[in-house]
Amino acid sequence: MDGSSWLVIAAVIQGGAAVVVAVLTHRLVKATREYVSLTHELAKAARTQQDVHAAQSAADYDRVSAFVEQFREKALRLPEGIDTANRMLDAGVLWTDEELADLSRLAANQGLALVASRAIDHLRWLGYWVREMELESKQTGLGIRWKRVPWDDWATHLTGALEALNRLHDSTKALLEKGTLGNLVERAGG
Repeated sequence: MDGSSWLVIAAVIQGGAAVVVAVLTHRLVKATREYVSLTHELAKAARTQQDVHAAQSAADYDRVSAFVEQFREKALRLPEGIDTANRMLDAGVLWTDEELADLSRLAANQGLALVASRAIDHLRWLGYWVREMELESKQTGLGIRWKRVPWDDWATHLTGALEALNRLHDSTKALLEKGTLGNLVERAGG
């Protein structure tokens, strides 16, 4: 082979290499675009998920606040002692076990399980006695015999419930003001 043949072969090899480089570059650019597009979609999905979480947290905050206010109002309508025991207990003055469970779950989602559990323990104790007295009244037809209630314990639990509900309210409000929930509520449009 003479020198010019080698030049032709070298040119063909270089041309082929250039084509291969061009094809590989095209595929690399296409793969990079797909990667960027996928990354963009993943980021968008993450933002959407974060917004959903923020909306849920804001809704949980609203529900905890509503439960606290509802339970405080109901606890305040209970008699403070034997002297006010004949205060009429309106229908719906008590909370349900389901409402207490919801409060527990929602407060736990905000990191306030311990504060909520204190309130719930006191509310359950008070609810037990009110239901006992109402049941006995229905069974005997004699009205509610409040003298059976351990009034010293009653006062302790009523005060404990109100104090714990106030602490729960203040703790939730502090989380909101500190920004822990505030950013979530703001993102959710609350």
